[in-house]
Amino acid sequence: MSTMRSMRPDFLIFSQVTTPQVVGLAESMARELGPTVLHTGSQFASSERALEIWRAPSYDNHSYRSRLRSWAAYVADAFRCSTRVEGNPILLISTNPPFGPYLGWALRKLRGWHYVLRILDVYPDALIGHGIFGPSHPVPRTLGALNRLAFGAADAVVTIGPVMAERVGQYVGRAEVRVIPDWVDTARICPLSKAENWFAREHSLVDKLTVMYSGNLGLTHDLSALFHVAEALQDDASIRFVFVGGGARAAELRETAGRLRNALWLPPQPEEALPFSLAAADIALVTLGKGTEGVSMPSKAYSNMAAGSALLGLARGDSDLRRLIQERACGVCLDVGDAAGIQDALLRFKAEDDLLTTCRLNSRRAAVDHFSSAMCTREYLELFARLRHDARAA
Repeated sequence: MSTMRSMRPDFLIFSQVTTPQVVGLAESMARELGPTVLHTGSQFASSERALEIWRAPSYDNHSYRSRLRSWAAYVADAFRCSTRVEGNPILLISTNPPFGPYLGWALRKLRGWHYVLRILDVYPDALIGHGIFGPSHPVPRTLGALNRLAFGAADAVVTIGPVMAERVGQYVGRAEVRVIPDWVDTARICPLSKAENWFAREHSLVDKLTVMYSGNLGLTHDLSALFHVAEALQDDASIRFVFVGGGARAAELRETAGRLRNALWLPPQPEEALPFSLAAADIALVTLGKGTEGVSMPSKAYSNMAAGSALLGLARGDSDLRRLIQERACGVCLDVGDAAGIQDALLRFKAEDDLLTTCRLNSRRAAVDHFSSAMCTREYLELFARLRHDARAA
């Protein structure tokens, strides 16, 4: 762990899993608002002098038990590091780990620090949705009670979608609730002609209708219906299914791709290859795991949209993913087990070139107009500038 340049930061960010977007936000806060500390288990570097990065225990998602251990280790380290900080920084706490809000509440009581919660997944609702606990079990009831303390004491609660905002309403009390979606660098990730895209050429995708799943496949994600469709369409040489990534079910992706003539599995790509791999997809598959409908939103959807891919969403019931696809008219969202619907949708995209083109254009337009880094980062900067002003005035 590095030694801080300043023991009195204006802002302190707790986020065990940190994306390039969050690092960009931290750099913007340091540059425009004041000295900032980012405490993270992800490996990132920054050239921004006013930003200090503290290394923390990383996230281990191989099993539910390893997740719990890594979450507890991160929160313990975050609390220990907070004892090194003087003054009254404003905190930004993401719910990775889910125990983060309770850290904010403790520091509010012990140090008088103000904090903002960034809700990426709603717990304990996700635990109930996964079937790990019933609604009346003491664990979710205890976590719900702790949520009402931690959410209610926050200066603001930010969710990444309106359905999630409705869901956290049961916990927030009088705290301010805002919706600021995840964001994407629309200059870095953008549509590319397949003929000019080395990734598409290297993997023989130039003349194929490419259906791509990119990212980790978690324990709760079910792609069995899609695998069934891929098997049914093996004789259609114009369609190619590409799975890029790993996660807890990486072996399943490899095995499935290995036995299908029209499927390809690739390991996680280096960060510099991401703009090219994403741009090779005509149709991007985005799925919500069982029980995460309404309590989570896959951030990969925004990157897929920036690349100009139509979205094929797989999710049960109402969710931010379903609303996004419907409101932006950028694809179709079906039940995760609807193999017939998935096959019909893919064949329609293949047959109706105008439909595919329209969805792809709508994806890119929505990414630029509503989910760009500059736009969403500015909302956070304005929020923290106001909170700092109010704190100083008080």
